[in-house]
Amino acid sequence: MRLSDSLFSHSSTGEAARLTLTAEPITIATDRGYDQVIAALATYEPSIASISDPTLERKERFMLESLGLRELEYLSDCSLPPDSQAEYLVGFDNDATGICSFGRFAIPQLEKQGWTVDVHPDYPWKVIDEEAPWYSSLSQKDNDWFSLELGVRVQGKRVNLMPALLEILGQTSNLEDLCRGRRKIVPLEVSPGTYLAVPGSQLKGVMQTLVELYRGDTNEILIHRTDPMTQQDGEDVIFGTSAKRRTTSAATTSLVAKVAAPHGLKATLRPYQEEGLAWMQDLRAKGTGGIMADDMGLGKTLQTIAHILKEIESGRTKDCPTLIVAPTSLLHNWVREFGKFAPSVECQIHHGTQRTKDAASLRKPDIIVTTYALAHRDLELLQTIDWYYVVLDEAHYIKNSSGQSHRSICEIPAKHRLALTGTPIENNIGELWSIFHFAQPQLLGSLGRFRHTYQNPIESGQSEWKLESLRKLIDPFVMRRLKEDVAKELPSKTVVVRAIELDEPQRHLYESIRLAAHKDVRTTIRKRGFNQSTIAILDALLKLRQACCDPRLVKIPSARRVKSSAKLDTLLELVERQLNQQRRILIFSQFTKMLDIISLELKKKSITHLKLTGSSTNRQRIVDQFDKGVANVFLLSLKAAGVGLNLVSADTVIHYDPWWNPTTQAQATDRAYRIGQKKPVVVYKLITAGSVEERMLQIQEKKRSLAEAMIGPGSAPLRLSEDDINDLFTKA
Repeated sequence: MRLSDSLFSHSSTGEAARLTLTAEPITIATDRGYDQVIAALATYEPSIASISDPTLERKERFMLESLGLRELEYLSDCSLPPDSQAEYLVGFDNDATGICSFGRFAIPQLEKQGWTVDVHPDYPWKVIDEEAPWYSSLSQKDNDWFSLELGVRVQGKRVNLMPALLEILGQTSNLEDLCRGRRKIVPLEVSPGTYLAVPGSQLKGVMQTLVELYRGDTNEILIHRTDPMTQQDGEDVIFGTSAKRRTTSAATTSLVAKVAAPHGLKATLRPYQEEGLAWMQDLRAKGTGGIMADDMGLGKTLQTIAHILKEIESGRTKDCPTLIVAPTSLLHNWVREFGKFAPSVECQIHHGTQRTKDAASLRKPDIIVTTYALAHRDLELLQTIDWYYVVLDEAHYIKNSSGQSHRSICEIPAKHRLALTGTPIENNIGELWSIFHFAQPQLLGSLGRFRHTYQNPIESGQSEWKLESLRKLIDPFVMRRLKEDVAKELPSKTVVVRAIELDEPQRHLYESIRLAAHKDVRTTIRKRGFNQSTIAILDALLKLRQACCDPRLVKIPSARRVKSSAKLDTLLELVERQLNQQRRILIFSQFTKMLDIISLELKKKSITHLKLTGSSTNRQRIVDQFDKGVANVFLLSLKAAGVGLNLVSADTVIHYDPWWNPTTQAQATDRAYRIGQKKPVVVYKLITAGSVEERMLQIQEKKRSLAEAMIGPGSAPLRLSEDDINDLFTKA
């Protein structure tokens, strides 16, 4: 804006100083000169008084512009007092923030300097100049939820500001914007034409609390009855003692009362497992769901069996069965574990072409175990049963919120819900929303609101306080312990990263693939955009990873001419050395064809071994053979054998090729490094030096901190950016 020169003429009589507020833009009439205005407002905008330019007009211009005022009209005729010598019409173009800021802060300073401020009856912008005290209160909406009212007390009356605050919440992506500068205010309309000018720094604290509590795109804040806030008496549930919820939620699990193990449990629970049982019991008593996210190998299955058995023995199930949904490979494991630890419980598998379609038959056993695929296929049947509990094993199977499994699982009726997973976050924090949408549906609100409020700001690295806010929100509903923290009896685990140099023919093959793939990927991204180029990117990276493993995996003519494989040679040497030391070995690879190649080479060396992939039949028989010592080398597909197996008879784990997410490899390692392991475990990660594999490790480390900040170490989300892709294709 620029103010005309005529605005800065002065009178020398030195008498009147008057400000009149009317329905029209603000009118200033004075004969003392604008230097008096500058002096009066120096405490409101200190920078005004420090202007070094000696020209008064320059100071005046800066002062008016800093207030947001601009000249609207020069007055030739006005109803102001006749002794006024200069009259100018200035205003804010009906900007509520500017007008309220001027009324709340500037006018009181003028009055302190002796100015007279007149408010015309038709002036539509009344600003409350008192420190209106805030209040907050809860009213019960239904059995589980309370509605929060938040507002101020004006002249002894309560004014609910929640609608205005929610409007700000929906418009503000960064709460730091609310308190930029010492004089920044946010106008809140308490009644038609009457505004409360709240300093942004004060409002920021209120809004941070509301963000923690906001569940979705509704016009109110709902608080679950389990929230400590609902335990407060009277008003001021936010501003009173319950404000401590922001700092104590992480300690919730330590405050849960101990629970005796069920009488029929044929196992002795470790102390941390007793805590897990008490936590599950506490969630059940409060009527809430949760996520048991203990590290792999800490006995999530046993803790869950103890919890369900406790419910059955208490009579709370009232003949209502529990449904356990698990990957197909783990169905028999659940039956076996119930038979071992809770033989009094009847556990039945619902699977196969001969499975019952009769709801009455499914109501008879205590436990029904089925798969994610059948939970979708038999949804109508499962919906006819009032399940006491629905338990998800490996709950990350529903991480895709738009997938059929997720939608179907969430539609199965249940009095209580529990999710079991050692990796609640594998790729992005939207997966956390998916699991919570099953376990505690309204906790994180709608997916759109979650993305806007949490996921996008957190994953872009632009909002640390929202990360902290989300962590505090989910803390009471997530149980997360690591082996190194609670299983002190476990022996040591040593991780060795072995960097392998390719020989010249294999390196030449890798480089030729890299150059061609990078060119193709850049072209695809230019044509389709980054988000629409996922398939092309993954296909190119797959070829590079295969070239690192063994040329025989790469389906191009030039690969057939390369007869050497540096990594395979290293593996065979390592296996022979470990066997000579009487060690038992697990070898994991993503590529089943690579396992076939390894198997062929082991046979050439007369090394007895077993192999387990997705196509293997009688999975448990193969595992039992390894446990009995039929072979000391076990080849395993990362996807088929990364979960659900107990292989503590092995003490060496070799990852032939790295996977995108380190938690997937950690799950595979935990087949051997888990409760029951008596010997030190050595984990080898074979990495091709100067390749996409080496860069994958670097990206994993960059991505690791986000999930650790939310749920603790052990889950690292991996979302590749365009810069990450360029790094992966860059020459070493």
